[in-house]
Amino acid sequence: MTALNEYSQKDILAFIEGEWGSFPKRFNPSDIFESLGITGDDAWDFIENYSARFKVDLSSFLWYFHADEEGMNIPGGIVFTPPSAGVKRIPISVMLLLESANAGRWMLEYPPHTLPKWRYDLFINLSFLFAFLAALTAWLAFKIF
Repeated sequence: MTALNEYSQKDILAFIEGEWGSFPKRFNPSDIFESLGITGDDAWDFIENYSARFKVDLSSFLWYFHADEEGMNIPGGIVFTPPSAGVKRIPISVMLLLESANAGRWMLEYPPHTLPKWRYDLFINLSFLFAFLAALTAWLAFKIF
């Protein structure tokens, strides 16, 4: 397979440093997200910026293999497993980013897995939020009038 681009490891490291500042002493090039503490929305922002900078097609990228969701998934996550908890985590390495940048597409093949059709955990969370807001509104209305 012929490389589309000619990026180097130095280009990838410069991008990471530009996104997150100087590297901590415990930086592990084999597991960028873990060593930099990247998770949730920060992980998605990082990958989107990486895609834009190196022109990488992310259509096959599956976030839930690499990072947890933003915030706490309570109470829904207690009853129903969120996608990131249902699969084995796969680290994102400098070499994976370099290989994907040079190929112009995400170069990771994910293991077979099945996701639920619906995100029941999020449905439960939203239900609790709406119930809380309705109760708060009723309490405030009763208190005011």
